[in-house]
Amino acid sequence: MWLVTFLWSLNAAIALMFAVVCGLAWSADRQDRAKLIFCAMAIATAAATPIELGMMQATTPAQWGAELRWYHLPVFVTVISQALFVHYYLGTGRALLLWLYVAIRVFVLVTNFLVEPNYHFHEISSLQHIAFLGEQVTVVGEATVRDWQWIAGGSILILIAFVVDATVQSWRRGGRDSRRKALTVGLAMIVPLVANITLNQLVVSGILKLPICATLLFLGTLTVIGYELGRELIVNSRARMQLTSLRQEWAQVERVNSLGQLASALSHELSQPLAAILMNVDAARQQLRVADPDLDELRATLEDTHKDGLRAAAIIDRIRAFIKTRSTVGQSFGLEEVAHDVTSLLQHEATVRNVDLTASVPAGLPAAFGDPVHVSQVMLNLLINAMDAVQDCSANERRVSLEVCAGDRDMLSITVRDCGPGIPEGRLEEIFNPLVTTKPTGLGVGLALSRMIVDAHGGTLWAENSPAGGAVFHFTLPQGPRPVP
Repeated sequence: MWLVTFLWSLNAAIALMFAVVCGLAWSADRQDRAKLIFCAMAIATAAATPIELGMMQATTPAQWGAELRWYHLPVFVTVISQALFVHYYLGTGRALLLWLYVAIRVFVLVTNFLVEPNYHFHEISSLQHIAFLGEQVTVVGEATVRDWQWIAGGSILILIAFVVDATVQSWRRGGRDSRRKALTVGLAMIVPLVANITLNQLVVSGILKLPICATLLFLGTLTVIGYELGRELIVNSRARMQLTSLRQEWAQVERVNSLGQLASALSHELSQPLAAILMNVDAARQQLRVADPDLDELRATLEDTHKDGLRAAAIIDRIRAFIKTRSTVGQSFGLEEVAHDVTSLLQHEATVRNVDLTASVPAGLPAAFGDPVHVSQVMLNLLINAMDAVQDCSANERRVSLEVCAGDRDMLSITVRDCGPGIPEGRLEEIFNPLVTTKPTGLGVGLALSRMIVDAHGGTLWAENSPAGGAVFHFTLPQGPRPVP
């Protein structure tokens, strides 16, 4: 029986391969129950294969009956997995049919282990050898069939009805892709089920003298559904790559847009160190014109000039890093420095708009972990939005605050408050959707991008209205080890 053994062993190996691949895919996304169920279906199919071989190689009626008895266990897992897979993968199917089928299969399985020799036969008197795939295999010869054995076959009819109903529902409610998926899964289930119930009933009733080989049909189901899952995995991977690329493009657009709004602030920040450098140069030139210059005064002047030059360079580097396209790099950094840089950058803009911009950052905060440039971008966007929101308030009531504190569960909490009109209750979540904006000239990108950045850092960004008036935006960041000075 080397050919039969080889084919059935190959069948088990392929089923196990499907189980391993789908199990790995599920481990990457544990919310996808359909992949976990498919993995269980493949394992059960592989487990049923050696039992089928055992029946074909049985030498006594008792051995054949015992093999069929244990065969019910992996078959139970397989057929239940098929029903659950259709339910979770297509998201359709009548619950009444599903649970009726499960209840009947549980009854069949329990009864199978309560009676001798198994559920289908009251007595197996003899075995018979037939030619199968060029080999001699064992099948049932004379046997007495139990009156109730038809219940198992009837349950398969219920399963077929459930799959047909789920397929039709999925076909009607979806577009082209949903219809293709429904048709593929429906046919992959229905055709083998019809073939199995027909073949098994003919074998049990003694009309056909063939070995039980349901796992070959189960493997057909696994192959078709495995192809569909693989195709879906490839499509989703491409979609994720496109989404990542789109997020990077959005980030670049928003950074450039933010840079335009901050042009006046940049000019103000650079004008101070540059003016100080010119004043120090003029002072040094005056010192050098005298016959006996004060060298200590010259050294101090040059030191001040050097510091102002470094400050100007740092401002330029910070802006360059802000508008540069780059991937998120995780590192430990102090939120005190980031908050100071952001508020300093916005201070001139706040003055021009008559906005009272304040920052509350207590000393000794734990370090944050993530990309400081991307975090500063989120702060800038929220603060600029807050400054826009208070423009309709009277000049002495325009207040915007930035607060940083240690949160729960090793997180840091950042809050931006304003005293503007607030956010309509029905739009507290909608404003984070792409291309949704409350500004006449807004792009609808800033808050969506900010949430993406915070999510990528393992934090959460949300909005609420303050009881005292105005909007409050919160976001959290994970803590990291204190950066080495």
